Parts: sequence; C-alpha cells; structure tokens
Amino acid sequence: MASALFSILPRKCFAFLKNKTLIIDEPEVHLHPSLMGRLWRALESARPDCLFVFITHDVQFAALHKDSPRIWVKSFDGANWDWDFIPNSDLPEQLLLELLGNRKNVLFVEGESNSYDVQLYSALYPDFYVVPSGGCTQVIANTKAFASTEGLHSLKAYGLIDRDYRSEKELEALKRKGVFSIAVAEVENLFLVKPLLRVVAGHFACCNVDEAVNKVIDHIINERFRGQIGRQICQATVATLKAQLSALDFGDVDNDSVSDRFKEAVGSIVPEEELERQKARFEGALSRQDYDEVLRLFNAKDASSSIGHFFGVDNKQYKEKVIGLLTGEAREKVLEALKPFVPVISA
Repeated sequence: MASALFSILPRKCFAFLKNKTLIIDEPEVHLHPSLMGRLWRALESARPDCLFVFITHDVQFAALHKDSPRIWVKSFDGANWDWDFIPNSDLPEQLLLELLGNRKNVLFVEGESNSYDVQLYSALYPDFYVVPSGGCTQVIANTKAFASTEGLHSLKAYGLIDRDYRSEKELEALKRKGVFSIAVAEVENLFLVKPLLRVVAGHFACCNVDEAVNKVIDHIINERFRGQIGRQICQATVATLKAQLSALDFGDVDNDSVSDRFKEAVGSIVPEEELERQKARFEGALSRQDYDEVLRLFNAKDASSSIGHFFGVDNKQYKEKVIGLLTGEAREKVLEALKPFVPVISA
C-alpha cells in the first residue's frame, strides 16, 4: 500500500534535504478522507528524519496523530496567538478535538446527528454548540468529563436529557451536576404539547383549531395512554427500583458485616409499595384527563407519529412538518410554544 501511495506523490516531496521541518497547511484539501490519513502517514514514514508540522481543521486527521504533540489555537488578536497543548480528558478523542475548535458553550443532548433532539435543541438554544451523545448515560458522562478537563474552563458544558421515569429527587441531583431535563417524558412528546398543537393547526388551516387540538388530546389520553397504561406502570416501577438500587449506600463494611448490611439496605426497598405509587400517578392522570401530566409520564416514541391526520398531514410526516416550520415564517411561534417545556440554560 505504501508504494502505491508513494507513486501518486510529486517527486519533490522526497527531495527535501535531511533533518528539515516541513509545514503542511490543510493536508486534507483535495484529498478523499479515506486516502488522506494513509497518504500522509506513508510520507512521514518515508522521511523519518524530517519534522512534519500539520495545520488542519480536520479533527479526524488530528486524531490519527494522538502520539504526537498537538496544539490547538484558542484565538488570534491580529498580532498574537493564544495557543495550548491538547489537554488530557476522559472525553472521546475525536469529540475533544471537535470541542476545542468550538467557540460556544456546549450542550450535550441525546440522539444522533440527524435526530429530532439535535434539530429542536439547536433552534431552542442558539447560543450553544449542541452535541449529540447517543443515550442519556453518555450525556451525563460527557458533561462530567468536560467539567473535569483542564484547559476547557473558558467554556461551559451542560447536559440535556429526557425526563423518562426519573423522580424529582433524581432530576434535582442531576441538575446540580449540570444535567437538565425537559418537562415531558421524552423529546418526542414535545411534538404533542398543547401550544405547539395550536400553532400547527393554525398554520395548516385545515380545521377548527380548538376542535383539532381537542381531538389530539383525546386520542393521546384515551387511546394511546389508556391502551398502554399497564405496561407503562410496570416500566416506571422497574426504572424507579433500579434507581433506588443504584443509590444504595452500604457505608464502611468488612467481611463479617457485608452480607447483613446488604440485606438491610435492600430490605428498605419495597417493590409492592413502589408499584402502588406508580399506579396512583398514572391512573390519577388518566382519571383527571390531565394532558400535561400524561405527557410527563407517557414514554411512547410512536405516539407523536399518530396525530398528523388531525391536521390533514400524513402521520409519518408530522414531525418533519414541525421541523420544517422551524425554518420558515412560523419559526418564532414554534419556539415560543416549546420554551415552557424545556429548561432555561444560561450560556
């Protein structure tokens, strides 16, 4: 492979005198990503006597040189450069390099680069650099790792996760660590909140606004939520019991006391009581027809994909239509409709 790569390099690349310093600006230009790393690695191997200095904006290329000293430029005032060495961090290598080149405070969110989380939160938090992190566990881990990385203290990082089945105590503990939650069970439920439903109904002008919104509310509560309430109660109970188990503190124990302390700690958790508590929450919301509470409790990602027809829109396209409104004249109305359901995070 190396000889094949050498054959496409200009002969001048090998004509430098020994022990020289080569400064290559933007080595990624005009090269396919699959070739770039192998090409420059081959050149470096061919001239080990030379010092190669690469100036690049490509974080993947920089990540390939993790065994080499790496410098990032913080700022340039027209006369002076503010720079530093890449700090050690528990953040994934490529993510760290990406964040170092960013000038905004960071907001770690769930989902992938093309998910609804990123699209909605980028619009709702324009002063932040929104970084998709997969699941909530990784959001929490990234937020913690960012805070503990020396050299990043000029920026702030927060996390934003779904509420899921977490208790208020859990959510408050996460908030103290810089991880916030939305006011509904999951991001898909943001597409179901009343103010947004009114904006959508008004925008498409396909029906009476109040009538359409009331039909959606009845559908979500009395068809979707009611139909899944038993499974939802069980899932909420299991999630809460897992959280209680993970929070157990056995204190200082030795070989003679560890078994007793474990039994004592576990004995403080009563599954039957938690099941009854969750039943009261879910069945209470249903009996009161409390739509806002239902959206806080209901974890069903497909619920928001069942309401488009109430507005004359294909069910599968409903969320895409809402995202589309964020790029048009209804943008401000959509943002105002969603803001009461997302936390205020100061940049």
